[in-house]
Amino acid sequence: MKAPTQIPELNYTPGFVPQLMEAVNACGVVKVFGAIDSDTLARLRVEYDEILATDEAGVKDLGVEVGKACNVIRAELAEGRFPATMEFFSRPWMQEASDLYWGEPRILNDNIFVTREIPGTQHLAQSLHFDVQETLKFFLYLNDVTRENGAFSCVPGSIGHTRAVRAESGSELSYENREYSRQHPFSEEEIVPVEGPAGTLIVFTTEVWHRAGLVSSGERHVMRGHTRTPIGGKARKKKNSEEGRKADRPKRKKRSWLQRLFKR
Repeated sequence: MKAPTQIPELNYTPGFVPQLMEAVNACGVVKVFGAIDSDTLARLRVEYDEILATDEAGVKDLGVEVGKACNVIRAELAEGRFPATMEFFSRPWMQEASDLYWGEPRILNDNIFVTREIPGTQHLAQSLHFDVQETLKFFLYLNDVTRENGAFSCVPGSIGHTRAVRAESGSELSYENREYSRQHPFSEEEIVPVEGPAGTLIVFTTEVWHRAGLVSSGERHVMRGHTRTPIGGKARKKKNSEEGRKADRPKRKKRSWLQRLFKR
Protein backbone atom coordinates (compact mmCIF):
# COMPACT_ATOMS: atom_id res chain seq x y z
CA MET A 1 0.00 0.00 0.00
CA LYS A 2 1.34 3.41 -0.96
CA ALA A 3 2.18 5.65 1.98
CA PRO A 4 -0.05 8.70 2.46
CA THR A 5 1.36 12.05 1.35
CA GLN A 6 -1.09 14.37 3.11
CA ILE A 7 -1.78 15.07 6.77
CA PRO A 8 -5.23 13.79 7.84
CA GLU A 9 -7.46 16.39 9.49
CA LEU A 10 -10.23 15.65 11.98
CA ASN A 11 -12.65 17.73 14.00
CA TYR A 12 -12.85 16.81 17.67
CA THR A 13 -16.18 15.16 18.46
CA PRO A 14 -17.22 12.77 21.24
CA GLY A 15 -16.34 9.25 20.20
CA PHE A 16 -13.81 10.22 17.53
CA VAL A 17 -10.81 8.52 19.17
CA PRO A 18 -10.96 5.19 17.25
CA GLN A 19 -10.99 7.12 13.97
CA LEU A 20 -8.18 9.34 15.25
CA MET A 21 -5.93 6.44 16.21
CA GLU A 22 -6.64 4.53 13.02
CA ALA A 23 -5.30 7.58 11.17
CA VAL A 24 -2.30 7.93 13.52
CA ASN A 25 -1.38 4.28 13.02
CA ALA A 26 -1.65 4.63 9.24
CA CYS A 27 -0.11 8.04 8.68
CA GLY A 28 1.76 8.75 11.90
CA VAL A 29 0.23 12.18 12.42
CA VAL A 30 -3.22 13.83 12.52
CA LYS A 31 -4.20 17.48 12.77
CA VAL A 32 -7.16 17.96 15.14
CA PHE A 33 -9.39 21.03 15.20
CA GLY A 34 -11.80 21.95 17.99
CA ALA A 35 -10.02 20.06 20.78
CA ILE A 36 -9.77 23.23 22.88
CA ASP A 37 -12.20 26.12 23.38
CA SER A 38 -11.20 29.78 23.34
CA ASP A 39 -11.49 30.23 27.13
CA THR A 40 -9.21 27.28 27.86
CA LEU A 41 -6.76 28.44 25.21
CA ALA A 42 -6.61 31.87 26.87
CA ARG A 43 -5.90 30.27 30.26
CA LEU A 44 -3.18 28.11 28.76
CA ARG A 45 -1.51 31.18 27.30
CA VAL A 46 -1.37 32.77 30.75
CA GLU A 47 0.10 29.62 32.29
CA TYR A 48 2.50 29.29 29.36
CA ASP A 49 4.10 32.61 30.33
CA GLU A 50 4.16 31.59 34.00
CA ILE A 51 5.86 28.28 33.24
CA LEU A 52 8.58 29.89 31.14
CA ALA A 53 9.25 32.47 33.87
CA THR A 54 9.43 30.15 36.90
CA ASP A 55 12.27 28.14 38.41
CA GLU A 56 10.09 26.17 40.84
CA ALA A 57 10.30 22.45 41.46
CA GLY A 58 8.87 20.38 38.64
CA VAL A 59 9.81 22.86 35.91
CA LYS A 60 13.19 22.14 34.32
CA ASP A 61 14.85 24.78 32.15
CA LEU A 62 16.29 23.00 29.11
CA GLY A 63 19.00 25.58 28.54
CA VAL A 64 18.13 26.77 25.06
CA GLU A 65 20.45 29.69 24.26
CA VAL A 66 18.00 31.60 22.05
CA GLY A 67 14.33 31.41 22.99
CA LYS A 68 13.11 29.35 25.94
CA ALA A 69 12.20 25.73 26.63
CA CYS A 70 11.06 23.98 29.81
CA ASN A 71 10.00 20.47 30.75
CA VAL A 72 7.12 20.32 33.22
CA ILE A 73 7.61 17.07 35.15
CA ARG A 74 4.16 16.45 36.55
CA ALA A 75 5.23 14.05 39.30
CA GLU A 76 7.50 16.73 40.78
CA LEU A 77 5.11 19.67 40.45
CA ALA A 78 3.38 21.15 43.49
CA GLU A 79 -0.27 20.16 43.75
CA GLY A 80 -2.62 22.64 42.13
CA ARG A 81 -0.02 24.36 39.95
CA PHE A 82 -0.97 25.31 36.38
CA PRO A 83 -4.51 23.90 36.62
CA ALA A 84 -5.61 24.70 33.07
CA THR A 85 -2.54 23.01 31.61
CA MET A 86 -2.92 19.96 33.83
CA GLU A 87 -6.62 19.66 33.01
CA PHE A 88 -6.13 19.91 29.26
CA PHE A 89 -3.34 17.33 29.13
CA SER A 90 -5.34 14.96 31.37
CA ARG A 91 -8.47 14.76 29.25
CA PRO A 92 -10.07 11.31 29.12
CA TRP A 93 -10.09 11.15 25.34
CA MET A 94 -6.29 11.50 25.35
CA GLN A 95 -6.04 8.58 27.77
CA GLU A 96 -8.32 6.56 25.49
CA ALA A 97 -6.07 7.41 22.55
CA SER A 98 -2.99 6.35 24.51
CA ASP A 99 -4.61 3.06 25.58
CA LEU A 100 -5.47 2.26 21.97
CA TYR A 101 -2.00 3.13 20.73
CA TRP A 102 -0.01 1.22 23.34
CA GLY A 103 -2.48 -1.58 23.98
CA GLU A 104 -2.02 -1.03 27.72
CA PRO A 105 -2.44 1.80 30.27
CA ARG A 106 0.41 4.30 30.30
CA ILE A 107 0.95 7.47 32.29
CA LEU A 108 -0.68 10.21 30.25
CA ASN A 109 1.50 13.21 29.39
CA ASP A 110 3.75 12.84 32.42
CA ASN A 111 6.12 15.33 30.80
CA ILE A 112 4.81 18.52 29.18
CA PHE A 113 7.30 20.52 27.14
CA VAL A 114 6.71 24.26 26.86
CA THR A 115 8.68 26.17 24.23
CA ARG A 116 9.07 29.67 22.84
CA GLU A 117 11.04 29.53 19.60
CA ILE A 118 12.28 32.64 17.81
CA PRO A 119 14.73 33.41 14.98
CA GLY A 120 18.04 31.89 16.05
CA THR A 121 16.61 29.10 18.23
CA GLN A 122 18.57 25.91 17.63
CA HIS A 123 18.16 22.38 18.99
CA LEU A 124 18.53 18.75 17.93
CA ALA A 125 14.86 18.29 17.00
CA GLN A 126 15.23 20.61 14.00
CA SER A 127 16.78 17.82 11.92
CA LEU A 128 14.52 15.15 10.43
CA HIS A 129 14.42 12.14 12.76
CA PHE A 130 12.36 9.62 14.67
CA ASP A 131 12.64 9.52 18.46
CA VAL A 132 14.94 6.90 19.97
CA GLN A 133 12.25 6.14 22.55
CA GLU A 134 8.87 5.70 20.88
CA THR A 135 6.42 8.30 22.20
CA LEU A 136 2.83 9.40 21.57
CA LYS A 137 2.67 13.21 21.58
CA PHE A 138 -0.12 15.76 21.91
CA PHE A 139 1.31 18.94 20.38
CA LEU A 140 -0.64 22.19 20.79
CA TYR A 141 -0.08 25.46 18.94
CA LEU A 142 -0.81 28.41 21.25
CA ASN A 143 -0.40 30.93 18.43
CA ASP A 144 -0.97 30.85 14.69
CA VAL A 145 1.84 28.84 13.09
CA THR A 146 3.04 28.80 9.47
CA ARG A 147 6.27 27.83 7.73
CA GLU A 148 7.69 31.25 8.58
CA ASN A 149 7.39 30.85 12.34
CA GLY A 150 8.42 27.24 12.58
CA ALA A 151 5.63 24.83 11.64
CA PHE A 152 6.19 21.25 12.80
CA SER A 153 6.94 19.10 9.74
CA CYS A 154 6.93 15.39 9.00
CA VAL A 155 6.95 12.73 6.30
CA PRO A 156 3.42 11.24 6.35
CA GLY A 157 3.36 7.46 6.27
CA SER A 158 7.06 7.03 7.08
CA ILE A 159 6.46 4.69 10.05
CA GLY A 160 7.38 1.68 7.94
CA HIS A 161 10.84 3.08 7.31
CA THR A 162 11.34 3.58 11.05
CA ARG A 163 10.42 -0.05 11.68
CA ALA A 164 12.99 -1.13 9.11
CA VAL A 165 15.68 0.98 10.77
CA ARG A 166 14.81 -0.41 14.22
CA ALA A 167 14.89 -3.96 12.89
CA GLU A 168 18.34 -3.40 11.39
CA SER A 169 19.86 -1.37 14.22
CA GLY A 170 18.56 -3.25 17.27
CA SER A 171 20.40 -2.24 20.43
CA GLU A 172 22.80 -0.03 18.48
CA LEU A 173 20.07 2.62 18.45
CA SER A 174 20.44 4.83 21.53
CA TYR A 175 20.55 8.44 22.69
CA GLU A 176 24.34 8.24 22.58
CA ASN A 177 24.24 6.93 19.01
CA ARG A 178 21.57 9.02 17.31
CA GLU A 179 22.89 8.57 13.77
CA TYR A 180 20.54 5.66 13.13
CA SER A 181 17.49 7.81 13.85
CA ARG A 182 18.63 10.64 11.57
CA GLN A 183 19.87 8.99 8.36
CA HIS A 184 17.09 8.72 5.81
CA PRO A 185 16.27 8.60 2.09
CA PHE A 186 13.56 11.29 2.12
CA SER A 187 13.69 14.36 -0.11
CA GLU A 188 12.77 17.85 1.05
CA GLU A 189 9.65 17.66 -1.14
CA GLU A 190 8.35 14.75 0.95
CA ILE A 191 8.51 16.73 4.20
CA VAL A 192 5.10 18.33 4.86
CA PRO A 193 4.72 21.35 7.19
CA VAL A 194 1.75 21.21 9.56
CA GLU A 195 0.44 24.77 9.66
CA GLY A 196 -2.54 25.85 11.73
CA PRO A 197 -4.22 28.56 13.79
CA ALA A 198 -3.88 28.86 17.55
CA GLY A 199 -5.62 25.89 19.15
CA THR A 200 -4.53 23.40 16.49
CA LEU A 201 -3.63 20.08 18.12
CA ILE A 202 -1.25 17.69 16.38
CA VAL A 203 -1.46 14.08 17.58
CA PHE A 204 1.45 12.00 16.38
CA THR A 205 3.66 9.05 17.06
CA THR A 206 7.38 9.73 17.02
CA GLU A 207 7.77 6.69 14.76
CA VAL A 208 6.90 9.09 11.94
CA TRP A 209 9.92 11.00 10.65
CA HIS A 210 9.53 14.57 11.86
CA ARG A 211 11.30 17.79 12.74
CA ALA A 212 10.71 21.11 14.45
CA GLY A 213 10.54 24.08 12.12
CA LEU A 214 13.07 26.88 11.92
CA VAL A 215 11.61 30.27 12.81
CA SER A 216 12.51 32.88 10.19
CA SER A 217 10.15 35.54 11.55
CA GLY A 218 7.86 35.90 14.55
CA GLU A 219 7.64 33.28 17.30
CA ARG A 220 6.26 29.80 17.82
CA HIS A 221 4.50 29.04 21.12
CA VAL A 222 3.92 25.36 21.85
CA MET A 223 2.90 22.99 24.62
CA ARG A 224 3.30 19.28 23.98
CA GLY A 225 2.56 16.29 26.16
CA HIS A 226 4.67 13.12 25.97
CA THR A 227 3.12 9.72 26.70
CA ARG A 228 5.28 6.59 26.88
CA THR A 229 5.81 5.52 30.51
CA PRO A 230 3.91 2.41 31.69
CA ILE A 231 2.03 2.54 34.97
CA GLY A 232 4.49 1.84 37.78
CA GLY A 233 7.63 1.61 35.71
CA LYS A 234 9.99 2.94 33.10
CA ALA A 235 9.08 2.99 29.44
CA ARG A 236 9.73 -0.31 27.74
CA LYS A 237 9.71 -1.67 24.23
CA LYS A 238 6.47 -2.83 22.66
CA LYS A 239 5.76 -6.50 23.28
CA ASN A 240 6.92 -8.76 20.46
CA SER A 241 8.45 -5.83 18.57
CA GLU A 242 11.45 -6.48 16.34
CA GLU A 243 13.37 -4.04 18.52
CA GLY A 244 12.50 -6.07 21.61
CA ARG A 245 13.56 -9.35 20.04
CA LYS A 246 16.94 -7.95 18.94
CA ALA A 247 17.73 -5.83 21.97
CA ASP A 248 20.06 -8.34 23.61
CA ARG A 249 21.93 -9.48 20.55
CA PRO A 250 25.69 -8.74 20.40
CA LYS A 251 26.61 -5.44 18.79
CA ARG A 252 27.92 -5.55 15.26
CA LYS A 253 30.35 -3.23 13.57
CA LYS A 254 28.47 0.01 13.06
CA ARG A 255 27.45 0.91 9.53
CA SER A 256 25.03 3.63 8.60
CA TRP A 257 21.47 2.76 7.60
CA LEU A 258 22.11 3.94 4.04
CA GLN A 259 25.29 1.86 3.79
CA ARG A 260 23.36 -1.23 4.85
CA LEU A 261 20.50 -0.39 2.49
CA PHE A 262 22.69 -0.14 -0.59
CA LYS A 263 24.79 -3.16 0.44
CA ARG A 264 21.85 -5.41 -0.32
